[in-house]
Amino acid sequence: SYLNEVMIRNFDRTFEDIISQGWEVFIHPDDLPDALSRWHRCLQSKQQYLAEFRLKFSDGAYYWHLARAVPMIENGKVSFWLGTNTNIHQQKVNETIKDEFISIASHELKTPLTTIKGFFQLIKREVPLQTNLGNFVGKAERQLERLSRLIEDLLDVSKINAGKMVYNKENFNFSTLLADTVESIQHTTTTHQIELHSGCDIQFYGDQLRIEQVLINLLNNAIKYSPGSKKIVVRC
Repeated sequence: SYLNEVMIRNFDRTFEDIISQGWEVFIHPDDLPDALSRWHRCLQSKQQYLAEFRLKFSDGAYYWHLARAVPMIENGKVSFWLGTNTNIHQQKVNETIKDEFISIASHELKTPLTTIKGFFQLIKREVPLQTNLGNFVGKAERQLERLSRLIEDLLDVSKINAGKMVYNKENFNFSTLLADTVESIQHTTTTHQIELHSGCDIQFYGDQLRIEQVLINLLNNAIKYSPGSKKIVVRC
């Protein structure tokens, strides 16, 4: 076994003391079950060990670390494990601050969004939907709905971190979505003319708002990265 001087200094214990007690003594009790479970699985599978846990230093405080270990295999058998512990405490602190900021900002955004929705409801009472203004109000409401969904996603930081986004799938006409998206982006630019040359008259099953966001990103990138051109051609 081997420990470098950094870990010995952080724990303020002798090399022999640390080795004799084992890592379990220094790992936070809440992190220990997962750390041990991962380690036992790696011993059986001979795969890389990867885990995050808090280690107790000599000052009595716990600090987040990223542990990695790979098996050194000779003649089909593991002769020893080579591992590292990287201090990621500041990174973890920054992530927590970021998550708190996103949560607070998302809550604050919901208030003006609700007010705007209310104003649109009042406008719809006064303006026939068949008019150009009524049509624009309807399109704006759909964009508000998309914004509302994005804010709801931001509120659930845990799902974002875990990569578990919620998809609301339904059947919709892709051609209609594409035409509406092109029209919406056209209203936001005076430098480019967006031409929809062909559409896809198909019924698509998926999350319409998510796919709309993809199309918006594609069109915005086309505008942003073609400053020498004045026309964007969309085909489907």
